[in-house]
Amino acid sequence: MVDQPAYLRNLKAYAKSKVGLDEDAIGFANTIFSESHRGAIILAATMVEDALQSAIIKRFPTLQVDEAAARQVFEIDGPMAAFSRRTLIAYGLGIIDKEYRNLIDLIREIRN
Repeated sequence: MVDQPAYLRNLKAYAKSKVGLDEDAIGFANTIFSESHRGAIILAATMVEDALQSAIIKRFPTLQVDEAAARQVFEIDGPMAAFSRRTLIAYGLGIIDKEYRNLIDLIREIRN
C-alpha cells in the first residue's frame, strides 16, 4: 500500500479532531483515502461543499422551507454557487474559523 502524502494525513487528523466522527463518517473518510490523489481531493471537496451548503442553509430559515429558493441561491448563477463564495459566507457567518477557512481554501485550490 502506498503511503498517504503528509497533507492528506494531516487534513484527516485535523478533521477528526475538530468533528466527532461516527463510524459512517470514518468509513467515508477511508473510502476517500483509498482513492487516487485526484479522486480523493475531488470527493473531499464535494463533501466539504455539501457540508458548507447544509450549514449555511441552517442559518437561513427561509431556505430551509423553500427548496426552489435554496436551489437558486446555490446553483449555477446563484450568489453562493461557487465553492469560494460558500467558504467566505460560512466564515462571515461564524460557521468556520479562519484556520478552517484556510484549509478549505487549500482543498479548493488543490482540486482546481
